[in-house]
Amino acid sequence: MMDKYDLISRSKEELVMLIGKLMDNLAENERLEFVSKWISPQAALEEAYEYDSNSFIEKVDLFCEECLDGKHSIEVDYDQYHDYYYDDEEIYNYSKSEWAEKFTTLLKLSVMYARNKNYAIAYTALDQLMHCLHEAEFDVNILGTDAPMDYIEIDWDEVFDEYYISMKSQLPEKKQLASKAVDVWIGFGDRCTEGILSNINDIKHVEEAIRYNIYIYSENWIMQRELYELLKSFYIKQNIVFDEIAMPESMLCYSWNFAYDVAQGYISQQKWDTAVEIILDACKVVDNERVLEALNVKLIGCYEELKQYDKGLVVAVSLFKKHPKKHDYYLKARKLASKVERLDFFVTDMIAFAKNCNEYNSTEILLRILSAVGYINDMIGVTLKANGFNRHDYMKYAFKSLIYRALKDKDKEKIPVDLKGLIAGLEHNKTPGIVDMANSTHSLESEQSLLQSAINILKEIIQFHIDAAKRTRYARAAYYCALVRGVYIFLNEKDEFESYYSNIVIGNKRRPALRDEMRKVLSET
Repeated sequence: MMDKYDLISRSKEELVMLIGKLMDNLAENERLEFVSKWISPQAALEEAYEYDSNSFIEKVDLFCEECLDGKHSIEVDYDQYHDYYYDDEEIYNYSKSEWAEKFTTLLKLSVMYARNKNYAIAYTALDQLMHCLHEAEFDVNILGTDAPMDYIEIDWDEVFDEYYISMKSQLPEKKQLASKAVDVWIGFGDRCTEGILSNINDIKHVEEAIRYNIYIYSENWIMQRELYELLKSFYIKQNIVFDEIAMPESMLCYSWNFAYDVAQGYISQQKWDTAVEIILDACKVVDNERVLEALNVKLIGCYEELKQYDKGLVVAVSLFKKHPKKHDYYLKARKLASKVERLDFFVTDMIAFAKNCNEYNSTEILLRILSAVGYINDMIGVTLKANGFNRHDYMKYAFKSLIYRALKDKDKEKIPVDLKGLIAGLEHNKTPGIVDMANSTHSLESEQSLLQSAINILKEIIQFHIDAAKRTRYARAAYYCALVRGVYIFLNEKDEFESYYSNIVIGNKRRPALRDEMRKVLSET
């Protein structure tokens, strides 16, 4: 930067003049920040008319007291909140509120005091202000929102950096400092991670404080996990070896959930048998469903590495049945079933499970499996027999599956433009049950039969949207009509489409909006 503007060749007098001109052109807030950060925090304080530190603390105390008493709370107009046409920003423009602007001012002044090494004043003020904000996050009645920090225009990295610097100055006793530093981090999380890592370096007392809080938060696994990751970050920051096995093992006295990390440590050393033992023991006592799920995923991976595919299959099937919406687990189980040559039995079991599954939207799960294994007639039958609100979604899924199965191995250049976008979208979204469909011998239907079935479903969808008699739905009907055209073109039956389209136009003469949408879409593709 200095080379670019040739600043190094400028005289002291010229640089002073340039800085003066720069400050003259800065807004007041920007000028104060510039002076505070790069020239003289004392001068910035004086320009902000902050001559009396005691008076400043009194202002902070009074403001925080008023906030906690709800005197600055903004009441929400819930009638406007539920008004579809009302702009949310007009209702919730907290950044322009009196309390947001006041917090911004007081926090910036506190940072100036810290930069000026008035650490006692800075720490007292910052501690008060941050406590107030923390309380507000748990009581919406204090300020009117549970996310007040989002509306305060300030560099939070700088705030927490100066907060920890001031804290370090005012709490010389190492154990007390570490405890306070970790408590603040618990209150504000990632916002202050860099601040605590950069300014608190007493790893011994930090670890003691973190372990104490992991013990205290015995009923809060998420917090325990985050504290563990914070401890790991401290070790890395200070270039201290973090033993990926010994450390989580030492945490088992607080929670067996840490067995996941112990197992991961052994996995990273390719000690698969030991990892399996750890996981199996943990699964007997861990009651956190998310941790159990993660442990079982690791267990499957270990069994694969040990080539114990039969054991892996048992775990994978059980995992999918517990979490049937997670198609990746189905794919993992299918892969293992193939390895142990039990694919037919597996498919039968999965279909039976999906048919009797009590999970919400179990039909969607069944369709995914039928699509993936190539039970085409069954998939179509389930789709057409479905009723209720979700039937339309099932029909959309079915026609996409049929078209993809028919065209997935075709030369892309031979696929009509109307269908290229559909196929690209399916592949981009990795639509489960479709992009991972197997080349199944159960699917004896010809390409012609698959595509004709897709056309039949598409025609029903098109009529569904036409019957809704709304322009937006006409636009959807036109989109699906373009897909029908694409299929007919691929089958060299364009005349069939022309006849179908002509019947739509003739049968809906009193719907000019439909005609407009059809022409618009069909002329663009």
